[in-house]
Amino acid sequence: MSNNHIKSVTGKDVFERINYLYQLSCITFKSNENNVASSLYSNLLMNISKKAVQRLEPNIKRSICKKCHNLLIPGVSATIRIRKKNVKWTCKRCHSTKVFKAVPGYQLWIDNKEAIVETVQF
Repeated sequence: MSNNHIKSVTGKDVFERINYLYQLSCITFKSNENNVASSLYSNLLMNISKKAVQRLEPNIKRSICKKCHNLLIPGVSATIRIRKKNVKWTCKRCHSTKVFKAVPGYQLWIDNKEAIVETVQF
């Protein structure tokens, strides 16, 4: 018997599709002034992640507006205001805001070493 067991990953196709749609959204946003296609791709990736019950990575989640699904790029499609303990992102398209912690030493759970259980190669 061989010890080479290939571990199947559930949702691999969903991760690949979400990754592809995010890259497509970024490319269309940079090349297009209309940005409707970019918002459509972002909306589609959000809906796919909800339907497949897959969590988006925090940096992807933070770069998409919750209201209009526009990509939030500092200075281009979003304004950023830094306060004492918060960072406030405002979408220039729909004027909705996102507020994140800016406390020194604050770290997301996903960035901790304890959060990583297993690394899987595709």
